[in-house]
Formats: sequence, C-alpha cells, structure tokens
Amino acid sequence: MKQLITFSFLVLLSTSFGQSEAKIAQILSTPHSTTQRISCENSLTTTLLPCSFSESKFDIQAVKSALENMSVVKIYYVNTTFRSNENFNQHSLDVQRLKWLNTQFPEFLADPIIEWEVVEQTGCNTSEEGVTFFHGFILVHRPALTVKNRQDEIDALLSFIENPEVEFKEPELDPIARTVNRPTKGNSTVSNINTVQKTSAANFSDGDYALFQHFQYTLKNSPGVNRNRLDVWVKVTFTVSETGEIGDLTFLENYPESNIDRVQNAIRSMPKWNPAYENGQPVPSTVRLDIRDSYSTAVNGLYLRNGVRPEFSEEELGGITTSADTDRAEVQNTIRLSGVYSGLEKLDSTKRYALVMDVTGSMGSSVAATLSWIKKNHTSHPFTSFTFFNDGNNANSKPIGKTGGIYTTYSVKEINSLIVTAMQNGSGGPEISENDMEAVLKAIEIDSTASDILLIGDNYSNIRDIRLMDEITKPVHVLLCAAPTTLRTEYLDLVIQTGGKLYLNGGIIDLLKTMDGETIVIQGYNYSYNGRKFRLIEKK
Repeated sequence: MKQLITFSFLVLLSTSFGQSEAKIAQILSTPHSTTQRISCENSLTTTLLPCSFSESKFDIQAVKSALENMSVVKIYYVNTTFRSNENFNQHSLDVQRLKWLNTQFPEFLADPIIEWEVVEQTGCNTSEEGVTFFHGFILVHRPALTVKNRQDEIDALLSFIENPEVEFKEPELDPIARTVNRPTKGNSTVSNINTVQKTSAANFSDGDYALFQHFQYTLKNSPGVNRNRLDVWVKVTFTVSETGEIGDLTFLENYPESNIDRVQNAIRSMPKWNPAYENGQPVPSTVRLDIRDSYSTAVNGLYLRNGVRPEFSEEELGGITTSADTDRAEVQNTIRLSGVYSGLEKLDSTKRYALVMDVTGSMGSSVAATLSWIKKNHTSHPFTSFTFFNDGNNANSKPIGKTGGIYTTYSVKEINSLIVTAMQNGSGGPEISENDMEAVLKAIEIDSTASDILLIGDNYSNIRDIRLMDEITKPVHVLLCAAPTTLRTEYLDLVIQTGGKLYLNGGIIDLLKTMDGETIVIQGYNYSYNGRKFRLIEKK
C-alpha cells in the first residue's frame, strides 16, 4: 500500500509539472506587447516582483505575506529586447523566471482566470541602462480587503447614490494596460468551434458593436488628445488579407500626431477580421472607416464605414448621442457601456426576475451600474425582489448552505440602504470563493412570484457552494462581472443545468443549444461540454 501511495504521488507530481511546463510555453508563445520603458510602483492594485537584469534572482520576502489571499487578476512578465551578446538565450531566461514564480506561487499558473501578458521594453540600449530598467513580474490584483479599503468603496458608492451625475470613482485596477502597445485578445461571441464565416465583405469578427467597443477601449494611448481637447473624424483605409490579417494602413487626410498615434494603435491592435469572400473563397480587400477620435468619452470611438453608420441600436449604445459632450454625458456613457448595465438592458421584459447580487469587495462599480439602471427603469423594471450577499458578514466559519450575510427586500425604495448595510457588514473576508447558491436559494424561498433568477456574479470568485445547484428549482440567468478573458466554468454549468442564459459584456449566450461532446468558443477560449459540465481548454 505504501508503494502504491508513493507511486500515485509521483504520478500526480509529474502531471502537475507537465501542466506548468505547458502553461509556461503557452504564456511565452502569445503575441508580446511592447513599450519603451515600464514605469510602475507598488500600489493599491499592483505588486512588483523585480529580478536582476539578465538573471532570475528574486527577493520576495517583503511581498510574500502581502500576497496571501490576494485576488490576482492579471500578471505581466516584463523583460527588455536589448542583448549584449548575440548568443544570449532570452527564451531560456524567460522560462527560468516563470519556473521560479511557479515554485513560489503555484496557484498563479494553475488558475485559468488569471490573464498573462508578456511586455518587451524596447528603450534599453546598453547593459548599464539595463540594470536601471524593471525586469520581472507585475501582479495586478484587487485592492486588499482592509477595513479602510472597504470603507473607501462604500463612501464612493454613497457619493454616487447621492449624486448619480458624479462619476463613480474606484482605484484603477490595471494602470499598466494604458501604457503599453498591447494586442487585443479573444472574441466576445460564442460559436461552434468548427463554424466557418462566409460573408461578401470583410468584417470585424465580433460584429459592429464589438468594433465600437474596441475603439472605445483602445483610443487611449496619446495624452495629447485630452490635453488639447481634440475631437476629430479620422478617415483611414486598411487592407484585410484572405486570412484576415490587417495590412497596409493609410490616413486619407492630415491629422494631428496625437490622433494618428491613437487611431494607428487602435487598428494595429485589432484581432484578425473575417475576410471578404467571392464565390465562396476568401479574397483580399480594403476597408474604409471614419473614426471619431475625441477627448469626450461620450462620442469617442463612433465610426462610419464607407460613409454609413453601422447597424447597431441606441439601446446597444446605452443612449449615447453624438452631441452629448458634457461631463454628465461622459459619466452616463461610462456607466451605460459597462457589462452590467448593458446586460440589464438585454433582459426579457416579459419575465419576473428575483435579482440576486454579489456585493462583496471590489463590486462597487457593478453595484453603481445596477442602481443606475434600476433608477432609469424604476417604472418598468422586471424585478419582483432583491437579494444581496456578502459571503457571511466576515464570519470565520462558513458552512455550506449556512454561511449567511444575505439581505432581502421586495421594495425598490429600500435597496440603496440595504446594499450599503450588506457592504458595511462584510466584504467576503480573505476567501475568494463565495456563497452564490445559498443566496439564490434564499431568493427562491422568499419570492414565489418570480419565474426566474438573475444572478449578478463575480467571475473573479469561485462559487464555494456550487454543489447546492441541484436544489435550485428555477432558471438562473447569470450576468457576469469582471470577465475580460476566461470564464469560471461553474457559472456556465449553473446556466445550462437550470435552463438560464448567460449575459456577458452586453451580449446574450444561449448555452442550452450546446450538445453533449460539443466545444464552444467564448471570447476566444474553448470550452468542451460533456453533457453536464463545461471544461476550459487552454488556447494553443
């Protein structure tokens, strides 16, 4: 028996080692971002793990305890392109550094939700300069769950409740993203993995509205546009090859350098397009766009194709108008373009939903978007009750099904104060996983009039009590927050097993059409379905 246990342990260890090797290879094989030089420091949402230039020596004693129970959402691996010796093997050094990270924090490589990005610094020209550049890892995480951080989040929400025309302010989660030239990852649609797109003209793979969202996100690099309050329609053409690659880019008029920089970055960072087709065969083509590059976020990113506005509705835009350049419009635009707000806009108005929402730490912006939507639709919203949960009021003991920290009401007038009470009484504690199912079951218990449940869940958190899913007797629709890349499969399982729908980044995904043995693609990641559960298949 002892020999059998030893053999089993060795097999498990070998499997784990092989998985980490594959993960490291995957990280290093993805398209790398670039920047002249990373400028960063430890902050509320970033922790640095620096190492020596040209070496893999790290000193983590000062930060290891701080990272315990930290909700890491993204990791940047940063190196430089300078080589003092032509025979220097940068790839080997990269592998050594990632292996070191895996020995210290194996959970990072094992967690499929953590996003990875390799950033190459191109501004280093000598070895002497190299030692002054940052090398190593930048961990992007949610703010630590301290009493002060939680109170700051509550104060920001209270300020928003008192004056919804003032922007809801919270710490910038990823300050690195706006400083690097980074490729856009993934698709926001769901499809069968073998689906072949056939169109007569080249088109953005996720549709016209997704292209607008791409411009909203990427037209940020040059500060000159905001500083000089520029608002310019930039006319460009670019080629799309028969394989969907973006080719030659031509500006049709003279524009300020700031606008050229931003638009060029936005186009170069686009994923592959679906190519044009002629007689069923892909062919090269040219795309003409007029892109509005503006200091005002209310209109920034609007575009025309061949002089025609694309076919997406004002509902998709969250009520944006091309003349709304005031600060108030910019605040509403930010809220209405959020995944939560746009998801609420897509609800079936003929159903009666019991709303269940996670209000643990770092959910402030999602709560603000929800309150804003309910206020706008106070006479026509489809909710029959409201349930908010904080995962146990910071309790140390959290038994499945009896964790607590659940607050309910039938009255819209009470939800503001109830949310604040729930947030003040608990933040979820140091555990990342939460009691979503207990809250859903509570909503079903108290609200017999609801036909369906809408769960606004946090993709960065596990569902600790997912085993209670079999007790759920109503369709559960999931509106996911914090889902830029991969999704936690327990949310997909919950949707398909209860007969609900998935609301993701402004779109609706009907998983009920998924067949046993089928693989679907969501945001560029593959998920296989075995008839009951989904499994994430890492991108190759």
